[in-house]
Amino acid sequence: MALPISVTESTGPAAAEPEPTLTMGMVDFGFELSGPITAGPQVIEVTNAGAELHEFIVARLNPGTTGEEFLGALGGFIEGTSTEPPPGDALGGVQAMDPGGRAFFSANFAPGAYLVFCPIDDEMGGHPTSCWGCCTSLQSNNCQSIARSLGALLDFSGRYGYGAKTNR
Repeated sequence: MALPISVTESTGPAAAEPEPTLTMGMVDFGFELSGPITAGPQVIEVTNAGAELHEFIVARLNPGTTGEEFLGALGGFIEGTSTEPPPGDALGGVQAMDPGGRAFFSANFAPGAYLVFCPIDDEMGGHPTSCWGCCTSLQSNNCQSIARSLGALLDFSGRYGYGAKTNR
């Protein structure tokens, strides 16, 4: 699908930026949240504080699904080895952002477990950047390594922890 567009000079005042409820830094190779994400509408100011290109996708996991299971199913679906979609729903995210880039992401979070991950290949190793990361389960606050793309596993049910740190 394609749509040609034309961009013209702005004739009015610039729109005001949204007021963020949280900030999130995308770093090499993980995420740093300024605080807990609570249920309800959130506006997250996102910056790429890393040296490499980063993006993120937020997915709400089906009950009982782990981040590793979701990413394994997503990989199979994308590669065509499975016709089953991953066990969860994508909320959205932020597309590829250069180092120093900044954007806003808004979503209405219901209580549950979510996965935030960066699927961009590492410039040096050719693997998804989050493959180097560590997963923080905000339900148990335990850290576990994941074999595929993975950033931070987030629990928005009132228990929380903070984003991923690299163990590369």
